Amino acid sequence: MPCWSSGRHPPTAGAPERPARCAAIRSPPSVVGRDGLAFTGFGRVPTDADGHYALRTLPPPADTPYLAVVLFARGLLHHLHTRAYLDPAGTDALLSSLPEERRHTLIAHRERPGVHRFDIRIQADSREETVFLDLR
Repeated sequence: MPCWSSGRHPPTAGAPERPARCAAIRSPPSVVGRDGLAFTGFGRVPTDADGHYALRTLPPPADTPYLAVVLFARGLLHHLHTRAYLDPAGTDALLSSLPEERRHTLIAHRERPGVHRFDIRIQADSREETVFLDLR
């Protein structure tokens, strides 16, 4: 059964809205490669004028309770990587390694069965800015 992830990439304080694209990758992918027909668990969508996005993907497997999320936006020199945890109840090395007051920035909130909300914040208050991963 597919799941929906939606959210918002709001503008920074006093700045005009930046168009952005948000990509989610179900990890690990169940299908390698693309043939135009099979759903691969990867999706990329633009944000609307208010910074909202919505994408449909496959739910992650139980042993990997997150979607890998990549944010592409004008003004960023490099795209930003993060994770959206759909089920934070399990133990995850990355989530457990974060200070408790920062973990909530990676947790997608369940709005109803199969629908989660994950807001991505850049340059926000240090406790509200989304945790981004350095994958270099």
